[in-house]
Amino acid sequence: MDKLPSVTRPAHLRHGEGSATWLEARGFPALAALVRDHPVTRLADDADAARLAAAPLEARIVAYSDKRAGLRLESMDERFASWRRRYPRGPEQINATPGAAIGKRGWSAEIGDVVDARARQLEAEVCAAAGAAPDEVRRLRWSRRALAAAAVDQLQ
Repeated sequence: MDKLPSVTRPAHLRHGEGSATWLEARGFPALAALVRDHPVTRLADDADAARLAAAPLEARIVAYSDKRAGLRLESMDERFASWRRRYPRGPEQINATPGAAIGKRGWSAEIGDVVDARARQLEAEVCAAAGAAPDEVRRLRWSRRALAAAAVDQLQ
């Protein structure tokens, strides 16, 4: 929600925190907890990554889904390659807060490797819980219609 132009988010809130705040203000605290830690930038910070690793499965599913779904469902390799192409300087370009192993030039190669390893671990855990291999993950047939309907509802 905090990416929508019509939603104002305090500047001090990172992506995910803005969506959580929006959901909490509308009476959905359980959903807020599920979206707070979904951004990939959380995997660069040890405390954020530990919180996500200890979070309920639902929160980890949301975070994993974020790593696989761009405009279309992508493998983890495709998604990370896309981020590297679009944001060559790293998370400073995608609304990360200063610090947390993020310098003026973005992630170091070492931090990039840590984020990748944590994302792969997240993928392994979520896929194991679902009883599916990563290459078996698919969008449900109804999702395109549901997303289109939601977009129409948002315009009205």
